[in-house]
Amino acid sequence: MTPTYQVRPAERDDAPSLRHLSALWAEEGCTRGYPAFGEGDDRPDKWFDSGYLWVAAWDGTVVGYVAGVVKTGYGHGFKPEGERYLEIQELFVHPDHRRRRVGHQLVDAILRQATADGIIRSVVASGNVDWQATYRFYERHGFQMLSMEMYR
Repeated sequence: MTPTYQVRPAERDDAPSLRHLSALWAEEGCTRGYPAFGEGDDRPDKWFDSGYLWVAAWDGTVVGYVAGVVKTGYGHGFKPEGERYLEIQELFVHPDHRRRRVGHQLVDAILRQATADGIIRSVVASGNVDWQATYRFYERHGFQMLSMEMYR
């Protein structure tokens, strides 16, 4: 049986937990090119201000989060000029709580919020080392490959 997590909009009081999870994410080394956020980083403030920051809590402890911002299309690719879309910027679940659908619950919550706000398009980009797993994860939520970028 899958444990029940409370998935809810983040509150400003969750900021220390978000910083802790971000530090764990950085220690894992699972993502290229994106540093953890710490004191003074404005990413959490942008997420709180955007209203697209959700957390998953287990027994009162925040164990995961998903963060995004709403942007306006500029007529490139799937982003029609002037149309609002959601950009999912980060998703992280504490290692002890993975494989319990917590990430799926978080993504479902942020996508439901976007739909309720009249946003029909969403994008996610990732520097995840295990990009195949990331691709499969988001594919289950209806995302499709738009492009690929590689480096050497």
